[in-house]
Amino acid sequence: MKCPGSILLTIIFSTSIYSQISNIEYIQGSTAKISQLVGDYDRQWEVQTLNLTESKYGLTSTDLGVPFQHNGRTYLLFGDSWGGPIGDAIAYTNDSDPEDGITLDFITDESGIYKAVKIPGISQEEYEVPMEGVSIDGKMYTYHTTDHSSTVVMGRSVVAVTKDDGQTFNFLYDLSKKHFINVSIVNVNLEEWQGFPLGYGDGLVLFGSGTYRKSDVRLAFQPAGQIENPQSLRYFAGVDQDGVPFWSENEDDSIPLFSHPCVGELSVTYNQYIRKWLMLYNGDPPRGINFRTADAPWGPWSEPQLLFDPWLDNGYCHFMHVNWQFRVCDSVHDPGRENEWGGEYGPYQFETLATGNDSTTTIYYTLSTWNPYTIVLMKSTLKLLNSPTSITTENPMPILPMGFHLESNYPNPFNHSTTISYQVANLAFIKLKIYNSNGQLIRTLVNSLKAPGKYSVQFSAYNIASGIYFYQLELDSQKSEIIKMAYIP
Repeated sequence: MKCPGSILLTIIFSTSIYSQISNIEYIQGSTAKISQLVGDYDRQWEVQTLNLTESKYGLTSTDLGVPFQHNGRTYLLFGDSWGGPIGDAIAYTNDSDPEDGITLDFITDESGIYKAVKIPGISQEEYEVPMEGVSIDGKMYTYHTTDHSSTVVMGRSVVAVTKDDGQTFNFLYDLSKKHFINVSIVNVNLEEWQGFPLGYGDGLVLFGSGTYRKSDVRLAFQPAGQIENPQSLRYFAGVDQDGVPFWSENEDDSIPLFSHPCVGELSVTYNQYIRKWLMLYNGDPPRGINFRTADAPWGPWSEPQLLFDPWLDNGYCHFMHVNWQFRVCDSVHDPGRENEWGGEYGPYQFETLATGNDSTTTIYYTLSTWNPYTIVLMKSTLKLLNSPTSITTENPMPILPMGFHLESNYPNPFNHSTTISYQVANLAFIKLKIYNSNGQLIRTLVNSLKAPGKYSVQFSAYNIASGIYFYQLELDSQKSEIIKMAYIP
């Protein structure tokens, strides 16, 4: 998939290690706001918030809210925080039931106002924020962006450590100035995963993006016990002819996991219920909170699906503001921002709060909304369509779909979004394109190498007029049949 003005980057995986990719589907209508986490007043529901952060801690507004586990608690790292000192707030919770909201306590100074994160040696002004944390041997390690300028949103990421649970921080080292500016980290037991440079102990799996909201996602690894040694980092650089990942000491050798160079904030977890690596990020196209899944951190990763569409999932005109010059349908805006759009970003998962069974999972995550400038707690449910199929050297003959087939979209006609399905029998470079009735290309939904399998992709009707549209599948630049669909708002 391409973003406007981007260069297509693809990853070729060995034909000997395919897994069925697209067998996870979002349950339509399951995404919902649970509560507003910060501030004193929820303007949508016209009620006081659970945490009353302005009255209690002097925190009027903030964003992000990146959760991680440390010493038996869930900590949350917040972005640019308004109301108290210059800097970014940290909270913690022992709340294990997110269905009625999450109760937060904030790290404070002597006066009871939230205490801002201070990392010596770096600037921490606007757009310079903590974006991940991990806990190792009783110490808390945080990852922070810095070097904001008029031309660069986030220019560098650093690693810091606190030995007193967030009261004071020490700078450790620069993490990246290239591909790992924003990161999401999963701590894994290496004995349960093959393919990393180390086969025992605990390991840190780092997913990163570079230029802010103009990047693909890349992968790195570090032994957890060597987190304070930057020389221990290894970067995913592809797979060999047998599909085994290989790793490099050089960040420049890292390659994208898929092509969607629009990523800034991202969140990755391993979901034990659907047995998938699950990645969330805000993207466009498709506009909204995207998710992808994979059987291994290095992929292959599925095509993006929408987890949250700001129009369809009760964002706009509800808890996200619509510019009054476009339509007057809400009053949730910050004071003086009536003509400024809200926008969704920063979906950060609570890995330990996910629930489910062997076929579905409900995930909980924070979501920032820009206008109003705040954070809401969200939930969504995913389902496993069928059991995953993998191929190993002991079972080299997978069950593959017959032929090359493009299916009719459903629903058709559609008024918000529709699902297009197709299948391929051989490794092929696939393009799925949408054209209007004049034959003009309006969107490319798929533009990547595909393993044999069945796939589905969602087409959302944003910024297009009602009428007749056509979609066409290309297999290695050979065009298939064209199918007509109708968009009726």
